[in-house]
Amino acid sequence: MIAARIAARSRAVAGVRRAAVEQIFAHESRSVAVNSTSTLRFTGSTHHDHNENSRNKRDQWKWAYIGLGTTLGYAGVGAAFWTLEKDSLSAHAKAQQAAKLMPAKEIHGKWKQVEEVGRDNALQQMSLNWVFRQAATLLTNLDVAVDDETVRIVTQGGYVISITEKYGYDGGEYVCSRRDNRSGKHIGRIVESTPTKVVLKITWDDPYGGEMYETFELLGDGRLKQTNKIKVNQDGTTGKAGEWYTYYSIFVRQ
Repeated sequence: MIAARIAARSRAVAGVRRAAVEQIFAHESRSVAVNSTSTLRFTGSTHHDHNENSRNKRDQWKWAYIGLGTTLGYAGVGAAFWTLEKDSLSAHAKAQQAAKLMPAKEIHGKWKQVEEVGRDNALQQMSLNWVFRQAATLLTNLDVAVDDETVRIVTQGGYVISITEKYGYDGGEYVCSRRDNRSGKHIGRIVESTPTKVVLKITWDDPYGGEMYETFELLGDGRLKQTNKIKVNQDGTTGKAGEWYTYYSIFVRQ
């Protein structure tokens, strides 16, 4: 596959080289036609040019052709290998990241919230109104399903509200509906995962755009802690650029 990609790039470079040389020769032919006393053929081994200046000029252009061909050739091969190396490194980095993501199977199960600190202030920073903030207090149940490839998180509030999100251990980006019920989507991916913890990075665009790191971690006493570190583009409480703010919830198994 790599050889095929190099060959394709080399053909592309050759095309550029031929086009450049054709332009050079076209320009030179017009120039020589004015100054020479007879016909000059670049492809022949003999000619009838008795004008020494034209002969010297022809030789200069021939060397220019050779220099241009060599330069473009090296540049093309170098660019091909640079791009392949860059792609290879990018794929290697993703593979390394995915290899470090261990399924957080110990947080698998159904959980009920018993404590919450700081969420309302975060929702105010997101410019969410009182009605929505009150509805958010109903989201007290978590259903976390973990397998070897994905983690699925369902946040529920009785029979009224349910938010379902699913992320893969391949390190890729997954698109979900925004949690604030506004237009658009959010993009999330797993950035860290161990048997007892999973960390998500979530970003969303305007209106009221921002980013968040969300951690679900099994504590030593068997409880589950959900920690949200959030920063909005514009703080709804101050009108200024947002700053990092952290809030959390504690859950016990049902």
